[in-house]
Amino acid sequence: MFIRRITITLLSILIFSTLSFTQEFVPGKILVKFKNDIELKTEYNLKSTAKLKSLPLNNDLIEILSEAKVSQIKSLYGQNPHLHKSSKFKKAKDLNTYILTCDPKADILQITQELNDHSEIVYAEPD
Repeated sequence: MFIRRITITLLSILIFSTLSFTQEFVPGKILVKFKNDIELKTEYNLKSTAKLKSLPLNNDLIEILSEAKVSQIKSLYGQNPHLHKSSKFKKAKDLNTYILTCDPKADILQITQELNDHSEIVYAEPD
């Protein structure tokens, strides 16, 4: 009986410690703030590599997005009609923050690091 309790206790500790190290973000989603001189539309649906290459971005950045299999780039704020009331930002595009949808099996932390190292990105983080 004593050995059984110890075994159950050890298994419980192992299970709960493993759960605490699981990813705490949405698979396949990355939050990205582009520098202000990058002008993007509110949304891009990128079903092909040709559409990805047509974006007004540096080739190095397009390569990162291509390797991540980014299928959509969507403004975090969209065209929020209430945003104009803010004294700091007049339009959603002034915030220049987007959600990137990529392959859910992609290494989000690696992609995020590559994006953060890029000169056209202010910051990138898992969503």
